Amino acid sequence: MTIKMGVGFTLCIKTIKNLGSEKHAKFAKHIFKFKEVGCFGLTELGHGSNVKGIETTATYDKLT
Repeated sequence: MTIKMGVGFTLCIKTIKNLGSEKHAKFAKHIFKFKEVGCFGLTELGHGSNVKGIETTATYDKLT
């Protein structure tokens, strides 16, 4: 449970606060108050665990 809470609060909420804009701040507040569920996803296009060399791609889907 400690790991789940740490990931949820540290990675998810702090990532939103540090990298999001004002319009994203409400999500961090809702997650902190357990009004919404948040998650943190780490992806690697290659393989292995080279965190410094991670490359990600995001594609906007206006239907979702």
